[in-house]
Amino acid sequence: MLPALDDSFDAALLLGPLYHLVERRDRLRAWAEAIRVVRPGGWVFAAGISRLSAMAWVTVIAPAVDRATSGAAAPRSPLPEKWRRLIEEGAGELGPIGFPGGHFHLADDLEAEAPEAGLEDVRVLGLEGPGSQAIEISRSHDHLQIAAVKTLAEAYESQPGLRDLSPHLLAMGRTPSTSA
Repeated sequence: MLPALDDSFDAALLLGPLYHLVERRDRLRAWAEAIRVVRPGGWVFAAGISRLSAMAWVTVIAPAVDRATSGAAAPRSPLPEKWRRLIEEGAGELGPIGFPGGHFHLADDLEAEAPEAGLEDVRVLGLEGPGSQAIEISRSHDHLQIAAVKTLAEAYESQPGLRDLSPHLLAMGRTPSTSA
């Protein structure tokens, strides 16, 4: 429970809780608490981590980085249990040096979760776009590459299916205009 009265704020930011809460009921409780403390008609913004982006990381990017740094890829089964859980449930753990685990959303699921919690006029965007992981891994400062990644991010940020190519998703919606 947040230490704030009902309708105390114009907006609330959930920049972390949703992807650290594996259980849907816990995420809905976090949404509801943010909605409770925001005045009627105010905004709630919430970050999610893309399930598709997480899958790209564990299946392609991390093994490629391991191979590049050690000269060999770590042996693995064709479909490790942690990948199955990530694909089917959005529950996952990327490993001892990666993200500690939690819930990974599909953009459509995040877009459905927000109104279920009570928000209206919900919109979900992909923030960084499909080229961002390449820039992150390469640590590139090349202005042309960065401009290309920005162009892709802007083109795909609201496209169903394509917004999932962004590592982070941002949901936004308004609280109901009258208190319940």
